[in-house]
Amino acid sequence: MQAKNRLLADEGQIFVRMLLVAVVTTAVLFIRRPDQFLHPYIWNEDGKFNLSAFIEHDWWSVFYPVRGYLILVPKLIINSAYNLSVFHAPAVASFLNLIFTILVIEAIVFCPTALRFRWLCAAYVLLIPTDPEEFGVSLYTLWWSGLLLVLTLVWERSEQKLGLRLLFVGLGGLSSPVIFPVAALLGLRAATMKLRADRIIAAAAVGVVAVQAWAMLGGFRLSQPEVWKLPLGKIVGKYLGYFVAPGLQQEPVIIIVGLLVAPVLVLLVVWHRTRLPQQFWLLLGALVGITLVTVMRAPLDIIHPVTAGPRYFFFQFIILAWLLFLVAANAGRAVSVPIFCVLAFSIVQALPNMRHFHEALDWPTELRNCAASDSYQLPIHYDGSWQKLTHVMLTGNQCQQLIGKSLF
Repeated sequence: MQAKNRLLADEGQIFVRMLLVAVVTTAVLFIRRPDQFLHPYIWNEDGKFNLSAFIEHDWWSVFYPVRGYLILVPKLIINSAYNLSVFHAPAVASFLNLIFTILVIEAIVFCPTALRFRWLCAAYVLLIPTDPEEFGVSLYTLWWSGLLLVLTLVWERSEQKLGLRLLFVGLGGLSSPVIFPVAALLGLRAATMKLRADRIIAAAAVGVVAVQAWAMLGGFRLSQPEVWKLPLGKIVGKYLGYFVAPGLQQEPVIIIVGLLVAPVLVLLVVWHRTRLPQQFWLLLGALVGITLVTVMRAPLDIIHPVTAGPRYFFFQFIILAWLLFLVAANAGRAVSVPIFCVLAFSIVQALPNMRHFHEALDWPTELRNCAASDSYQLPIHYDGSWQKLTHVMLTGNQCQQLIGKSLF
């Protein structure tokens, strides 16, 4: 009887903690992207590509690549929104995005991984010191999906929850190109840890890679395909510099800061290497691999954590923070206190740029105007301003088809 009561008490505590995570996540997302709650709208490829694809191919459009690769989770969210209630699609998509984001944060906190200070790991994700471009928008759940792959990589050395890990590989791998470096690392993990579950996960990742590679044929473009030509010093300097001081605008200064920070981090890792778990090195490999994929795809000279493409810093900042938490957990106070101070400083320094607002547009009215026209330039948000609105050309018949597909 006592054991049963203790089990019920434990389950009650877990439920309260999960509820707390959900409430805090919702509150932070509202603070960082309030207009996506108050005036939700359709953004970027969800309007430019996914809308037309859904009209023409219905749910089969899930299997159509966007920008050269599959984005399963974003397509499931936006297609569900268009199908459930097209006139309220922005609000439905925003709600589904919130649910998915909460689930990812719950996974960071409660999944059995080698991460240390898991509550702080989750908090850093929510407070990541960049413009919140990837918050609150269904299209950018592809970045949150990628975090599921990273969690699978740093799972504890055990056979437990194999089904959940397989789900993470499927959702993350079919939604993000970071499956390529992560799959290689999952293979390395399987070879070194020699667990049956890891071999199954690695095999599943290879299968997902094959699907993504097939989808990418003929559609994926790299801005810098020659890895050996990448400016490695600039990459290290820029990512580490902005990680420490994301609000700075002077790129030469930020690169110098990053290059000064790099040897300090190397010394920290070398000094404490014998205490660090194997998952630390896999996480470090993920940082290197994902960064190479990022800078081969995105223009390194342009991206900035606040003003241009902040999403291209999402994985790097999060993985760097998680690596530092692992070091802090295995080092003394003389090391852990400065680490926490640096992370706190970067967040505080970025506070003026950590919220995103957008101009309110009336989606139902725009859709009705489209349905009543021969052809119509449907406005789609790009960065939230009137000046940078993009448009998708639809015929009245297409808008009528879209309305006809909607359940409500």
